[in-house]
Amino acid sequence: MQFLSSHLHIKNLILDQYKLALESESFTTLTFPPTTPHFALSYYADHTKSILSSFTHIPAQVSLYITHWCDERQIENPMHCSYYMALMLPHPLQRHFHILSLVSSLEITGFPYYYTLIGRTHPNNVAPLIKIANLLCTRFIRDAPLQWLANAVPVFSDAPITEVRLSGDVVPASPMEQWMTLLDAFPRLEHVAVEKVATHGDDTRTGLLEALL
Repeated sequence: MQFLSSHLHIKNLILDQYKLALESESFTTLTFPPTTPHFALSYYADHTKSILSSFTHIPAQVSLYITHWCDERQIENPMHCSYYMALMLPHPLQRHFHILSLVSSLEITGFPYYYTLIGRTHPNNVAPLIKIANLLCTRFIRDAPLQWLANAVPVFSDAPITEVRLSGDVVPASPMEQWMTLLDAFPRLEHVAVEKVATHGDDTRTGLLEALL
């Protein structure tokens, strides 16, 4: 990272299965390359958290793409296989991810084997953005989506969210309590959309209408 920080023309920094920050004791902090606009990190939850925590901060103009794998060998360990996004991220988030102070739009998308949270800083899908993807183990697929709304709250609760969109191929019913948690967490919210949703069981829009009432 020290070497890369001296190069001002790197456009993409991608760390895939990168464990140095977790295993090395030779340093405690890393400096993010100052002119790199895209950063992608993909690994298990404990590794992603360790690596992200090693950076002093990641500038707000950097688009972040973070992917969490489920470790089949440690499937009983919730740190490795949980669908909770907060477990894979450093704390406090605002100190590490300056982009969160600019995110106004949140998109929650669910599919059979993964789901994503996308926080956008511009309404026209202009970068920078933060995208967090979670690849789910087979045995967690049925239960994991039930908490998608609630799991977005600890990640984006400090962001000035004005818009939330929910979409995907697998979006089971979210009860009123989860919608209430989401609505209460974003006091600046002006627009909520449930779109392109293939329902699984009860329609998740029922919970939203009950919460709005």
